[in-house]
Amino acid sequence: MADGYIPSYPEPRRTRALQLSNVAWNALAELARCYGASPADVVEVWARDTPLSTTLHKETQKLQQLDQLKNDFLSTVSHELRTPVANMTMAIQMLKVTTNEEKRERYLQILASECAREAQLVNDLLDLQRLDMDSRPLKLEAVRVADWLPAIVEPFRLQAEQHDQTLTLQVSPGLLPFTTDSGKLKRILIELLNNACKYTPSSGALCIAVVPMEDNRLQVSVSNWGVEIPSEEMSRIFEKFYRIPNNDPWQQGGTGLGLALVKKLVEQLQGKISVASHSGQTTFSLQLPQLRQSTQRLRTS
Repeated sequence: MADGYIPSYPEPRRTRALQLSNVAWNALAELARCYGASPADVVEVWARDTPLSTTLHKETQKLQQLDQLKNDFLSTVSHELRTPVANMTMAIQMLKVTTNEEKRERYLQILASECAREAQLVNDLLDLQRLDMDSRPLKLEAVRVADWLPAIVEPFRLQAEQHDQTLTLQVSPGLLPFTTDSGKLKRILIELLNNACKYTPSSGALCIAVVPMEDNRLQVSVSNWGVEIPSEEMSRIFEKFYRIPNNDPWQQGGTGLGLALVKKLVEQLQGKISVASHSGQTTFSLQLPQLRQSTQRLRTS
């Protein structure tokens, strides 16, 4: 049935049918086909004051909410994609008319920066889509965290030094190999460390700490000092495209998808993530369970 099509049933059936949104009508039409009934019969049942009517009404509301979420998401994505394109177009136009070498270099920098931003946005969107659709099993392996983690942290240590920041790594001694999907855990830590470096001002400090917990679980914390998330923003930080306003001292920008990716990855590792921010300190804490597999191999690099 074409989207938005309402059959020409006689009144009052047609009147009730017209009260349904396109999404709800199509869903009810599909339900009618499953039971060998006509869509108008389903609408008739929906209109009655019965338990089935209540259930159908609730499901209709859910479909309408999902349709609105989809529209909001597409609107936001369109805006986020258009902004770098508009900046690139402006830079190209200015390059065509400007002969001043200093200005040309500035416009080339804008062009390169916005190209990188657009590419990162597309990659993050694709990653989120893959995570939503990916039903493949996790690639589990036993990781010696004390040997595996320094290679991930080192690039951020160099970045921190360039910004006059201090980054420390603390791993509990004697930590046993931990079974997880190391690729997903690495992506989580990179996103959290990138955020910590980006939002920490000069002379600030960062720390990543790993400690064992009960029931063979592992806690990984990424903390930074010198910055604090306002309490009114805390409930939104894992939303797609959300960025804390006026909180980027290094003006590095971002897609607003990093923490949304982190949350999805943590869920796939069957873990939990929490955030605390007070007294000038912000800490993201992961609690990860030891996952099982039939065959284990150690990863140290």
